[in-house]
Amino acid sequence: MPTPAKGWVKPELRVSIMRVKHLKDTGCHAVEVELDGQKPKRTAWVDGSNDKEFNREAGFFLKGDQQGNNPEFWNKAFVSL
Repeated sequence: MPTPAKGWVKPELRVSIMRVKHLKDTGCHAVEVELDGQKPKRTAWVDGSNDKEFNREAGFFLKGDQQGNNPEFWNKAFVSL
């Protein structure tokens, strides 16, 4: 298995959920984000006491090595979102 180059930092993709509209009930809600080949990430739960607009974040540390997380991978990831 190839080892990462010295000084290489594992890429991270951060997704911010700015607004969620048309929720069907008034209970607690979370948003789950799934990126191909990665584990799903879920934002914190939000209940009715929060404003309709809120900012929650889900972070992905992308698995793979330096060769596996190349620009072609990033382009595909952003197109898929």
